[in-house]
Amino acid sequence: MSWKVGDREARFKQGGWVGMIMPTSPSTGLELSNDDWLDDMWRLVTVNPNPRHSCAIEERYLRDNDYIVRYKQSEKDRFSFQLDWRAIPADQESNFEFGIEMWISVQTNLLDVHPTIDLTSEVGGATWETFHHHQLAESSGTVQSSAAGPAILTPAAMVARTNSGTIVQLIFPSDQNQIEYQEVKRKSVRSMRLFGQSMEKGVIRRARIRVLASIDEVDLSRLSESYQRFQESPLPLTT
Repeated sequence: MSWKVGDREARFKQGGWVGMIMPTSPSTGLELSNDDWLDDMWRLVTVNPNPRHSCAIEERYLRDNDYIVRYKQSEKDRFSFQLDWRAIPADQESNFEFGIEMWISVQTNLLDVHPTIDLTSEVGGATWETFHHHQLAESSGTVQSSAAGPAILTPAAMVARTNSGTIVQLIFPSDQNQIEYQEVKRKSVRSMRLFGQSMEKGVIRRARIRVLASIDEVDLSRLSESYQRFQESPLPLTT
């Protein structure tokens, strides 16, 4: 997998899947399609900060498998945020043909700020399922105490199944308690809200989301294996 970065977009291709990110418009999210499709395109993890943000880029660059974009805190903004997009090589995720991880961080130079970021995904014609940490951990044989893991009913994965393939979104276990799932009327859409806690100057909050795609059906066993790999994966170099 290799990144192709232009002035307006960054593209990458893996296992017949084509992904595109527009750094100047994080609300566009990850646009994902497949070489075998003619018209379908799935819009995943669109980034919508609240309070409203100018999304002015401070810097963006490639480092190994990571494409990093930092959005500055202008005079109109109450916080800055950064998106680290990490390509997941096939030898690290054999259950899916495509994998990318998004690491989101927020910080502020003000006092008592409560920033949130909404992530929304739309997969046309999808049937969505939600899985919890204890379901995935038990299926993979992982033993973890309740003190070490997230709340037992905290969603850990969202799975969209369509006639064209399967999309999986995994939330890192230690980040699940700072994510709130949002009610959406459209069946093809799922949304979650990150952060929301009070922040002071110098504080940084982070969350990790992993997006996986396959043209095949994905059963609980494969999903659990990928969740376990996610738990054991290294942090991005920018942390």
